[in-house]
Amino acid sequence: MKMLISGCSFTGGSDVIHDEETGLIVKNNQTTWCSFLDADVNNIALGGNSNHKISRRVFEEIDNTYDYVIVQWTALHRQERYNTMTKQWVNFCNAGHVITNDPYNKVGGSYENGLYDWHTDDFKYMDDTPANAGVEKTFNLTNKAMTAELLYGKSLQDYRIDFLKTVITTQQALQKRNIPFLFTSMSNESHIPTIAMGGSGFDFNSDNMLCDYERHLLKEIDITKWTGKPMSFMMDNKTVSHEDGHPSLEGHKLIYNHIKKDMKQ
Repeated sequence: MKMLISGCSFTGGSDVIHDEETGLIVKNNQTTWCSFLDADVNNIALGGNSNHKISRRVFEEIDNTYDYVIVQWTALHRQERYNTMTKQWVNFCNAGHVITNDPYNKVGGSYENGLYDWHTDDFKYMDDTPANAGVEKTFNLTNKAMTAELLYGKSLQDYRIDFLKTVITTQQALQKRNIPFLFTSMSNESHIPTIAMGGSGFDFNSDNMLCDYERHLLKEIDITKWTGKPMSFMMDNKTVSHEDGHPSLEGHKLIYNHIKKDMKQ
């Protein structure tokens, strides 16, 4: 079986390594739950990926021949932007702690310098050189704009609506090509079975409840193609450390067992 898998660090590992000569991303050889699959796996997941990038990478790959696709969705507030200066996609991963269940206190910690770290697949645009000064300034301004949008411009419902549309378009593309697939997520905030129950999966108060538009969009999603739990629950608190919430080797084995079971259903 030839399998395509897209996701963030919970699937691709937390290390992002660039080739010293080409500057391009290379395999980090970390053992994740994908390593235990008995299949020809093309794991295109990468640490820090946004849902925009996770979906984009699936679209870039699915016209190759695949027997099965697994998509692991991630945090709602991560974003991706196309930069015309470099002709590169730029991924923005939230560096600050985003609180999804309190619209009046969205952020834990300081956000003076922006809430996002940015990353390009080609390291030459990230290298701290005078030639990249203009690029870095542009990306830092984008960071501040996204931070302002998160704090003041968008509600949790806005971010969820954007995410639901991304899920729907990815689902439709796979269905159009008759490719069997399974969707899962890093945590409850992006886990459709949890969202469908009425909120983010945390405190179901009036501020983070689903709006009518979200409920209409949810009807377009095939919930039977989702794992029963997000990965943060599959791994049963088996993390690298108290400070590092990524799955440990034992955690990845637990995730694999859940994924294998859901693939058979």
